[in-house]
Amino acid sequence: MSNLEVPNLDITKVNNYQIGVVLSGGFVNESKSTNQNLYLGNQADRIWQAAELYKLGKIKQILITGGDGFNKKDAEYIYENDKGKDFLIKCGVSPEDIIQEKESVNTYENALFSSKIIKNKTEKVLVITSGFHLKRALACFRKQNIICDGYPTSPISKNSKVKWIDFFPTLNSFHDMDFLVNEYIGILVYKIFGYI
Repeated sequence: MSNLEVPNLDITKVNNYQIGVVLSGGFVNESKSTNQNLYLGNQADRIWQAAELYKLGKIKQILITGGDGFNKKDAEYIYENDKGKDFLIKCGVSPEDIIQEKESVNTYENALFSSKIIKNKTEKVLVITSGFHLKRALACFRKQNIICDGYPTSPISKNSKVKWIDFFPTLNSFHDMDFLVNEYIGILVYKIFGYI
């Protein structure tokens, strides 16, 4: 995982950007959230780090991309994009500084539809997503001629040295392997289709 995952960054040393683009995909638990309740998902660090970057003045606006998936017509469905906006507002982000892109259903479309919203193509944006997913996300955004840097979230690989206990299988290891295999397949498929 450490070969795929982009290492963590010191948030205080991040440059300033006009827009931070947060990729949806697991930062809200859509199956549990209701109109009244917001439950965060296993990739909640994406939306939390965006709020942190905003509060530190590192980004001036937050673009939430995707999140409505294939359930766009279901009136009862709680959309991740909208709940992400709710979360940001609860964290103190001004509603005027939140931009929503709700058409995309994958990373390629996140970049494609975000490129239509980002008007100043000469200004660098900050792409915020999970560390294991950041390389593919940046490649997609750059393919759309967006000048960007990345901010990794939701770290999986360990910062500590390998210990003997690490060689015993755990359920977490299988869970992490799912992310790893999924991402490598995603990179391969995106290269085949010319998305990156």
